[in-house]
Amino acid sequence: MADIPVASHGVFGRRQINRLPQDLEKIAMSTIKKKLLSELDKCARCGACRAVCPIFKDLSNESLVARGRLALIKAALENDLTVSRHLTKIVDCCLLCLRCRENCPSLVDTGKVIQSARNWLANKRGLPLPMRFGFRMVLPHKKIYDFFMGVFRLGQKLFFWRKIKPSGKTLRHIPFVFLNLFTLSTHVPRLRSKPGLQILPGSFRGRKKLKVAIFSGCLNNYVYPQILEATIDVLKKSGISFILPREQLCCGTPALVYGDTATARRLAIKNIRALQPEKVDVVLTACSSCGRMLKDEYPALYRGQSDTGRLVQHLKNKVMDVMEFLKKYTDHPLAKQSVSTTYHVPCHAIWNKSAELTRSLLKDISDYRTTDKEDLCCGGGGAFSFKYQELGLSIGQTKIASLLKNPVDQLITGCPGCMMQLTWLLQKAGANQIRVAHAIEFYRNSLK
Repeated sequence: MADIPVASHGVFGRRQINRLPQDLEKIAMSTIKKKLLSELDKCARCGACRAVCPIFKDLSNESLVARGRLALIKAALENDLTVSRHLTKIVDCCLLCLRCRENCPSLVDTGKVIQSARNWLANKRGLPLPMRFGFRMVLPHKKIYDFFMGVFRLGQKLFFWRKIKPSGKTLRHIPFVFLNLFTLSTHVPRLRSKPGLQILPGSFRGRKKLKVAIFSGCLNNYVYPQILEATIDVLKKSGISFILPREQLCCGTPALVYGDTATARRLAIKNIRALQPEKVDVVLTACSSCGRMLKDEYPALYRGQSDTGRLVQHLKNKVMDVMEFLKKYTDHPLAKQSVSTTYHVPCHAIWNKSAELTRSLLKDISDYRTTDKEDLCCGGGGAFSFKYQELGLSIGQTKIASLLKNPVDQLITGCPGCMMQLTWLLQKAGANQIRVAHAIEFYRNSLK
């Protein structure tokens, strides 16, 4: 689907980031509608999306599968359906796992349609105040973001905890009620006392000519810095130079998928400048969702803009998942681990070959056990698991039930968001003995 221009939003209203005169804003929104309708016309209503949609499999609700959502969006665009809170919720309640896009015989880019429809609805109805505050006042500002994460960490320690049965284990929750950001909180491991970007080395000069820039991502920075640490350890052992820019920010996925494209652009350009793609050989990521954002969405955000476009193209050509990187640029001997493993395929790993590479690696160096639900969505979906916690848990329980038929010592994946959701699901099921880990951690621990 062609890039869709958007009208910008301000901090607490419209046009404060990039002020658009009212007539230009109307033109921009009219263009969105035309692009959306053009893409929607491709849908043949064949129902292929029903077979792969995790939400439809759980709820069997036609309005919550791709062809149903697309029909409702088209009706609203053509003024045959009133734009209501209910319609907004239907468009909002999507994992954006992109399974429907990958299995669509008509090649409808459903992910772009949902994102663009959310942008159109955000312009028409406005984003909720907590989202506007979080996206525009927190995410683009490093010090403010770090401050709020510190507040959340304090809240975890002081107030927000509960016993989870049947495990009886105490789990702590980020106190989103401080901002009334989401109606439900979800399980998040305790935040680290200091973000990874503050405690890990910002650079290393190795013996090899190859130089990489590491993109951290929010979860790796605040919750799972051990993933960044494992990545750094492997790079150092390989003699590969790297930079871990302190000034990098959230990749912008939350803002983009919920309709705040202006904030996504702000974050994109700040990250591109921090990563300096024109000066490094590879931009490395250990998060499938962040990698897809950098490689696929950043070019769409700046398509047609010559100066920024060149930097974005540099980035697109150099973004690589950490497991792909290790396969291509390193040849470490690995020791076989005396543990049983299986693999969870992140939905957003579709942009790379990390899934097949990780599976192959695990088969070589562990007692690998195949399950019949490795490719099934875990129900996390980033902010989806915060807003629709019970639905996310219900979707993920199918995967966990399959896993528990043939339990393993470690469940390996390549996405920190999936790690968080899978850990929560296993604890809910009382299966605390199964450790969830990132592939790069397993790789680092297997080095001879």
